[in-house]
Amino acid sequence: MRRASQDRSEAGRKRSMEWVRRGSMEVTKLGPKHIVPTERCGPLSVYVQGDLSQQDKRAVFLTVHDLGCNHTSFHDFVEHPCMLEIKDRSVFIHVDIPGQEDNSADLSDDFHFPTMQMIGEDLVTVLDFLHIKYVIGLGEGAGANILLRFGMAHASRCLGLILVNVTAGKTSVMDYFKDKFMNWKLGSVGHNPSTEQYLVFHKFGHQLENDVDVVKDREKTILDYQAKLRSAINAKNLKLYVNAFLNRKDITGALEKNLKIDTLLLAGAKGSYGSTVGHLHTLMDKQKTQLLKIDDVGDVMNEAPEKVAQSILLFCKGQGLLTSVAMPGIERTRTCSGGEPDGTPAQLLRQRTMSMEEYDKPNIRRLSITTIQQKDLRNEWVTFFQGGPQEQPLSSWDIMMFVLFVCLGIGWTLGFGVICLFLRQRLQKRKGVQSQGGEDRISIGLFHPYCNAGSGQERVLWHVLKCLQTRYPSSQFILYTGDTDAAPEEILAKAKERFNIVVPFPVEFVYLHKRKWVEASSYPQYFTLLGHSLGSIYLGFEALFKFVPDVYIDTMGYTFTLPLFKYFGNCRVGCYIHKPLLTCDMLHRVSSMTFRDFPRQVPSPYSPSNMLRLLFYKTYAKFYGWVGRRSDIVMVNSSWTEENINQIWQCPSKTYRVFPPCDTEGFKSVARLEDLDDEDDGDNDENTTRPIKIISIGNFRPEKDHPLQIRTLYHLRELLRDKEWNRVCLVLIGNCRDKTDLARVKDMEDLCKHLSVEDNVKFRVNISYQELKAELAEGLIGLHTTWNEQFGIGIVESMAAGVIVIANRSGGPMMDIVMEYDGARNGFLAQDETDYAEAIRAILHMTRECRNAIKTQATASVDRFSDRQFNKAFLEAVQASLFR
Repeated sequence: MRRASQDRSEAGRKRSMEWVRRGSMEVTKLGPKHIVPTERCGPLSVYVQGDLSQQDKRAVFLTVHDLGCNHTSFHDFVEHPCMLEIKDRSVFIHVDIPGQEDNSADLSDDFHFPTMQMIGEDLVTVLDFLHIKYVIGLGEGAGANILLRFGMAHASRCLGLILVNVTAGKTSVMDYFKDKFMNWKLGSVGHNPSTEQYLVFHKFGHQLENDVDVVKDREKTILDYQAKLRSAINAKNLKLYVNAFLNRKDITGALEKNLKIDTLLLAGAKGSYGSTVGHLHTLMDKQKTQLLKIDDVGDVMNEAPEKVAQSILLFCKGQGLLTSVAMPGIERTRTCSGGEPDGTPAQLLRQRTMSMEEYDKPNIRRLSITTIQQKDLRNEWVTFFQGGPQEQPLSSWDIMMFVLFVCLGIGWTLGFGVICLFLRQRLQKRKGVQSQGGEDRISIGLFHPYCNAGSGQERVLWHVLKCLQTRYPSSQFILYTGDTDAAPEEILAKAKERFNIVVPFPVEFVYLHKRKWVEASSYPQYFTLLGHSLGSIYLGFEALFKFVPDVYIDTMGYTFTLPLFKYFGNCRVGCYIHKPLLTCDMLHRVSSMTFRDFPRQVPSPYSPSNMLRLLFYKTYAKFYGWVGRRSDIVMVNSSWTEENINQIWQCPSKTYRVFPPCDTEGFKSVARLEDLDDEDDGDNDENTTRPIKIISIGNFRPEKDHPLQIRTLYHLRELLRDKEWNRVCLVLIGNCRDKTDLARVKDMEDLCKHLSVEDNVKFRVNISYQELKAELAEGLIGLHTTWNEQFGIGIVESMAAGVIVIANRSGGPMMDIVMEYDGARNGFLAQDETDYAEAIRAILHMTRECRNAIKTQATASVDRFSDRQFNKAFLEAVQASLFR
């Protein structure tokens, strides 16, 4: 089957190359078909519906279809009876996106599918090829996004845009991963029920009911759509179109300035993009943009074609086109001086007709619901401020309640202030008692409730402690921990076993029993961020009442504890931030109203829930920035973290980038076994039996995205020969903090069985430092899939050990660690399972010299992340601020 598919692709490629050279035209049952060569999109199939030779006398529409469709969707819409008069006086140019025609062959492997921007900019080639001067753009879904870009790039060739279910923003994170999962199924197993439901939701906004009794016209439309997906649409080519749509760039910021043509936005109230279109309308020029939202429908073109036809006609009349076409519902009669045979006077007939000026003028109020709503709202505000018949004076009861609330507010404020002063005095007294009877020495408190977890954050903690003890040996060191089930000796032994770190001087452990209040499981799903922050304050008070240090350093990101120790404990405070509680990306997603779940109905951006969410995040960002600025010194672990902290905390003058300590020397000294590079024929040696080990280092947490690694292995199987595949082994190395993490490992084992890759995957849970080095000694490739990882200690350790790393194209790994420049490549970056699988195959098929060159660059580049560099940067940061 693969050979046959390749033959079809090769044949399609040859035909495409011939069309590109000269273009072509043929007559089909749907009308003339032109093959239009373009610069970046290859040959485009263009269907002409109407007499193109009469374009100077007719309206010319340029249509682009949505996902899972092609030119036939617009052709069928134009053939609807409600469009008859418009069709007779218009020409429709239907453009097919590459590979989306009925029964299309697979696009060739060397064909680079264009982006949405490329397609939009290349559409002008179609107009030039057909000698068309001006068009009105008519697009749906992804096609509407393309035409929006066309209108911005070639405003002189576009009279206006009619956009159905359009979106101009980029894909949200939640939608991106869910869409990617459906898209992965589309490419792996072709069309299946889940992908069909996704495409149905994308186009119609609702899914097909299972009850046959309720299958009506709209359900029949969905059934026809599903049948066409199964029988006519090429799944592999559709995946490329979906990928281009998901990876679209945000153009909302440029709309008001760069979109200079009249635009009509259409959406169904039940559609998946109803609220998105409404929000988009608020970002555009109101003088040139109108919005029409149709109730009780999802896909307006199939479920309400009459209303769409009326809207198109009104819009065209506003452009001076189709002025002779009668509006549906208005009977046009000719008047004469003699009246009618039945005796009706001619004067009465003229009263029932419209003047030419009225006929040609578009009814803007019918086009724009939003305009009417804004006008009504403005009138309500005017009535409120000017007073009206319903205005009543305030009663004595109202005045009394107002005074009562003011007094209560003042009382609460004064009471809170008194309590704060009392707590401060009590803690200062306790601090004085601590220093009595002992020698005068500085006490340093490190706040790390999960010091026994064994992750990269804990490595930073123990190295900070060792660094401070070496520099200030006479100080008293306090470690606040919530690991009440582990004795101090056990905690120190695990630090030595896991990180090979031994602290030179004693440490006093202060055990915290309120740690559950900072765990996500203690709060409902939508209140984890708020609960975590308030819980950290509660936990911080417990720590403060047990011991008040002179210097306080938070090494785990509990920022809301900083004001407690600074103002109540009178401490000098600092923090080392691994990951901000709130990022710029989160704020952007909330502000653009892209926080939504699939396949739940998209809420209105002005709904109470969304307004409250937006208010909460903006308020939280203010408080988060305020508590962060209380720190005397801020240390961050990467450029990505520094960028987010500076945006939200706004204290760049006291923010230092201090890369985490990595045992680069220890991992460079790994005694590597004779790996694949030392074999005569590399990975192509058929007699080689040595395993191809792919090493993944990362705790078993949701953000590490281990399922993506397993799906990558599933894709890799399709790219390798059987003998190569049998040698592949993915080793997942990580720590489990609790039963939840262990259950997550069990779920991943089940996923391996589901994808039939269980024989090629091995889990190593809670292994020691020496065992980690032994695994890296046998590894060839390192895998990292965490999106927006702040840094990635496991990546650095793998590179130091001579493992070629494939990291996620985001966050700290992309900004600080992995470089892909020519001549300086030290690893690879990838985004989805296809990218990862292709990168693995490329590494396996490299020559020995190429692999050795990458390894050499990698081991040389990690010196800047060594323990020695951390010691130097950390001490430079804290000495001036905390130990002055």
